[in-house]
This record gives sequence, structure tokens and C-alpha cells, in this order.
Amino acid sequence: PAPTGAAVASVRVALAARLCAPRRCLSRKLPGASDQGVFCANGADGEAALAALEGTGVWAAAGDGARAEAVEKTVLNALLVQVTLAHLSNAMTEAEAGLLSDNDAAHEWDEGWAYYTGGEATADAPYGTADKRGRNYGTTLPDGVTARVNQEIMAAFVSGLAAMRGSYDAGAAQTAFNTIKQGIQTTYLQASLQYARIL
Repeated sequence: PAPTGAAVASVRVALAARLCAPRRCLSRKLPGASDQGVFCANGADGEAALAALEGTGVWAAAGDGARAEAVEKTVLNALLVQVTLAHLSNAMTEAEAGLLSDNDAAHEWDEGWAYYTGGEATADAPYGTADKRGRNYGTTLPDGVTARVNQEIMAAFVSGLAAMRGSYDAGAAQTAFNTIKQGIQTTYLQASLQYARIL
């Protein structure tokens, strides 16, 4: 089941808070953008995005288009995948501790779903990337739009959630987590191959 608009909004606020906790922040206009905004980074992915945004390090000689693409791919892909997997892992930890109410483990699992799908903005999240790469490599469902890997991942989100409601089935939750992680790996292997071809 999809979260409500309010749940999606809270996920977006949480993502902004996660990206803008104590760390290096930069108020900068993204190349090609009309508005200036604040971008904050933490860890290797965040630092890579900041380097692309600032045009430093390996991005010093890159054009604006390449730098904007690097920021987009880092924020929309690498960071969202990390946050997705972190929420799923947290959900399993909470379930193992007996925190099985819908406000505990199940809520964490749902947040993982929201970060993966992007809520209502699926094109701008890992879910959308999987669909795009599925179309590139002919790995979609018969509809020609939905990646087969997304069908598997969505089923794993449902079974993982069921594994931590009422009682905890650690084996089923771990299987769901592994399916989601392997599906994400498939997507980004396809993405790496897609972009390696144009280098």
C-alpha cells in the first residue's frame, strides 16, 4: 500500500534533515538551475556531490552539464539507496528487539519503501531508475514500462512488512531484505553498463 501524501511529505522532510545534519553545507546555484538552494553533504557520496557542485577535485575541468548530472545521480541514486537500506536494517533491528507495533519496525520498513519508490515521484527515485534501465536492457514486464526487478522488490517490501507485524519472522525479513538489495544491485549494474558505453 502506498503511503499518504502526508507520509510522503514527512519522508521528504526526513531526507532533508538527514542530508543537512552537522556537516559541510553550501549555498550554491546548481549548474543550469534558475534558483539557488542549500546542498549539504555527509560521507563519501555527499562529498562527491559537493565536489561536482563546486567544480573541484575530479570535477574541476568538467562542464556544467556533467557536474549537474553527477549531483543528480549521487543525490537521487546513491543517497536514496543508502537511506532505503538503512531503514530496512533498522526495521529488522527493532523487530528483533520486539518493537512490533506499526509505529516501530513496520514504520521503519515503510520508510524504506518510501525512499526507494520516491512516494508519488517514482521517476526521481531508485524505482524510476530501475524502470529506465529495464527499458534499456529489455528486462521489463510485458507492459514495457515496469522493470521486472521492481516487481520482485515490491513483493519483497510486502513480505518483509508482513514478517514484522504481530510477531517477527527473522528469516522472512532477511529474505525480503536480500531480495531488495539484490534487485538494487541489478539496477545499478545495468546503470553502470549503460553509462560506461557512452564514456
